[in-house]
Amino acid sequence: MKLSQMFPSKYLQAEDLPPNQNTIVTIERVYPAAARDRGGDSEPEVKWMLKFREFRKAMSLWRTTGRSIEQVLGTDETEQWVGQQIAIYPSTYTSFGEIKPCINVDKWRPEQVQASPKAGSTLVIAGDRRPVPKVAMERFQGHLKTLGKSWEDFLRWCKINAADAYPLVWGVALDQIPAGVLPTMKVFLDAAAQPRELVDASTGEVVSPTRPNVAVAASPLPVRDPSVPDDEIPF
Repeated sequence: MKLSQMFPSKYLQAEDLPPNQNTIVTIERVYPAAARDRGGDSEPEVKWMLKFREFRKAMSLWRTTGRSIEQVLGTDETEQWVGQQIAIYPSTYTSFGEIKPCINVDKWRPEQVQASPKAGSTLVIAGDRRPVPKVAMERFQGHLKTLGKSWEDFLRWCKINAADAYPLVWGVALDQIPAGVLPTMKVFLDAAAQPRELVDASTGEVVSPTRPNVAVAASPLPVRDPSVPDDEIPF
């Protein structure tokens, strides 16, 4: 039996959420809990809580979490949060050299995340787990800067257009991004370089560029060479 089952937490914890995915929750209440005495001459600090409709346990509301919710919902008035939906996911943070679990708030509202289209061509990404070379990552970031984009824009695009590749890049250190997503990075650069709307020269009709359906496939054989040749970098 896990310790978390033997000694369950009073509050919602990262271990209560499914791993490696978002959980959409509805804010039901924001309220203060008992004040905490920090000791010394400082005033007792109020502990704020966030109650979701989908969970029995409430979640501690820290300043950083509150700011994230403010960015998502567009208001710092907590009364206007009630009834609104956000997406949360389990993550970690480092405190005094120790890695600890936490719950983070996704930067995009649930309705902004659309399912990948079913029809159309499919770009298959080999499940290459070798890390993207530093030179390739620097080159990619240079292209992003030229296009007026950022790494956050790439993450958001993956979440909407490449749901299968998204877990390979979200919350992963840049030097640990698997080389299997290099084709996805190339597709994003191509999409970012295109205008939002195209004009059919024959009809004059304004059309939107077709979004690719990006899927991830496992490599048939293990990759033995830890390096990625320059000619395999598609941008």
